[in-house]
Amino acid sequence: MPEARVVFEQVARIIRSGGVYTFANTNPFFTGLAAQDWNGEGYTVKLPYTDGALVTLPDADWVWKFSKPENLPVNEEIRYTREYRQTLSKLLNTLIDMGFTLLRIMEHGGLGDNSEPGGSWSHFMSVAPPWLEYWLRYEPHSISA
Repeated sequence: MPEARVVFEQVARIIRSGGVYTFANTNPFFTGLAAQDWNGEGYTVKLPYTDGALVTLPDADWVWKFSKPENLPVNEEIRYTREYRQTLSKLLNTLIDMGFTLLRIMEHGGLGDNSEPGGSWSHFMSVAPPWLEYWLRYEPHSISA
């Protein structure tokens, strides 16, 4: 979504006061960064850290090759992921302004092996957490004007 507020408004519309909402997203600092960005010493961040920026990346082969039903041909036009960067402060401050209280945040990373060659998926996963997960409680009465 180009604007996460649209999703959060719908969650706030249907969740009960005191209800817990959890979601995960690409780590905003690394949106657009991939294993193939290895430069021999590290992974080069190339895209600006701006809200709403469209990031289009080729999907890894396992995404488009192995997740499709056997009888469907590969469609080259849908081999690209479209993501919209949302800064961490914008995501969390939007939720807080809407009456959500952050309970927990978890980084999903460290799943790889940094002894693997640089530029491999396993090495990339060992360097930085590619995903973040949040748990929030909806407490609309706690909003102060």
